[in-house]
Amino acid sequence: LGPARVGYLIAAAGLLGAFSMIFNGWHSDHSRERYFHLAGAIALTACGYAVIWASVTPLVTIVGYLLCIAAYHAVGGVFWLAPSERLHPRSAAAGVAAINSIGMFGSFLAPFAWGLAKDRTGSFHLALSCLPVLALIGAAVVLSLRPKPAGKAAAYFVIGALVVRKVLGQDHHAGAGGDIGRHHDRGAVRQDRGLVGR
Repeated sequence: LGPARVGYLIAAAGLLGAFSMIFNGWHSDHSRERYFHLAGAIALTACGYAVIWASVTPLVTIVGYLLCIAAYHAVGGVFWLAPSERLHPRSAAAGVAAINSIGMFGSFLAPFAWGLAKDRTGSFHLALSCLPVLALIGAAVVLSLRPKPAGKAAAYFVIGALVVRKVLGQDHHAGAGGDIGRHHDRGAVRQDRGLVGR
């Protein structure tokens, strides 16, 4: 590709990334779900890296590049929404600082490892093969942090406990009422006997 076509390609990728970021953020807000939107975008980024790694033609490389850019920006649309739901307001600042610190450490380590692999092997193929694996690990970590919904067994247990409590409460009140009725009947019989004796 010539310089002009490369510029057009980069501009198209930027527009596609802006659209994917807005759409993923909007859909996440509309469905009130964060983790699948984030993990799915990271997994698509891994797919884009894998396409570039396995590519043998420029056209396939372009497709993988566009997929990477779109998925990468889609991650940015929902990235900070998931931690805000998990972190307590008192620990949110420390959590955000920890995330930024890990990100900055990775920003230092990844280019260093990339250049080291290039110097040792003479190509970017080895370093590029690691990117899909790392992205999939990140997607798995995001899914592991997803809040677990209460299981059906727990729901049935709670419902059953409420029903048993209700039934036992009714039996208790019924038993108390029966005892009161029996005492009342015995008192009435004694009064009748007293009147007859008189």
